[in-house]
Amino acid sequence: QKSKHHPQERMASLLLLVTIFMHALVNGNKVNDTNIVFQHPILDLKDPVLTTNDSDEMLGICYGSNALWAQYPYVVQLIGQCSCSGSIIDMGSGTRPATILTAAHCEACAQTVYVGCNSPGGCSGGAYPVASGSFQTWGYQNPGQFSNDIAIVRLQTLIPTNTGARAVQIASNTNSNSNVNRITGYGIDETRSTPSQLQTSPTNYVSNTQCQSLLSGNGVTIESNMICVQGSGNPAPTVCSGDSGGPWVGGNGVQYGVTSFGLAALVGGCNPYECRCCPQYPQIGANVGFFNSQLCSAISGNNPGC
Repeated sequence: QKSKHHPQERMASLLLLVTIFMHALVNGNKVNDTNIVFQHPILDLKDPVLTTNDSDEMLGICYGSNALWAQYPYVVQLIGQCSCSGSIIDMGSGTRPATILTAAHCEACAQTVYVGCNSPGGCSGGAYPVASGSFQTWGYQNPGQFSNDIAIVRLQTLIPTNTGARAVQIASNTNSNSNVNRITGYGIDETRSTPSQLQTSPTNYVSNTQCQSLLSGNGVTIESNMICVQGSGNPAPTVCSGDSGGPWVGGNGVQYGVTSFGLAALVGGCNPYECRCCPQYPQIGANVGFFNSQLCSAISGNNPGC
């Protein structure tokens, strides 16, 4: 039986910060674009740009490009009451289960992890149930705040190496955050359809000071546990709904960020029928290097970044 997750029609304010969240799901991992979970880490709200009839226009990476999963073999999809992206930071070994890095606001999605997905629902590496009670955060409050939007979740088993999957190296500190240059995730694109492949896009690092300045007047406080990026071009690629928890990496293969939130399309005059998150503004992620000690402790040092 299909379960519908229609967000409440609630006007919050022109702050309109939206999580870069996820598609609601029916029948396992099949996406039904007319039933959307649209959550905000402070309030559950409905973007006033949308009506109850056009809620299928919340999107994933807009103006991205197709990518083969083999190019990014650490990217996974988390599916439960909703859908998020994530990354493998420990493949597991023996009785030690694999560990996935994602966004803290993706907890409702963390029921099954899919590996090897070139398209949502087409995953050659298999499906892995999440271990009960294994979702772990550090200081995140939902609802209540944007900061500390990072989490790990453990699987019930390891991920076999013959799947082609591998763990991504996490940033060892925040000193090299400027190396970040790519975003990756699963979600609906600017055509409002599900891409046939994993989506990715190059992006540019934005310092926290500059990010705060660009977001001035919109009620956002950029904290040290955050990292910012912004696409270039016209239109500029941007992450949005469906990409939460996805990895931000550098050309060196190190993960520096986790997709968290962005500014809603209503602010800044963006086309409301394209990207839900306004490409004129930076996107904000959780700062992986900031959480290195917590992450490494949680996985007992089983990552090259530890």
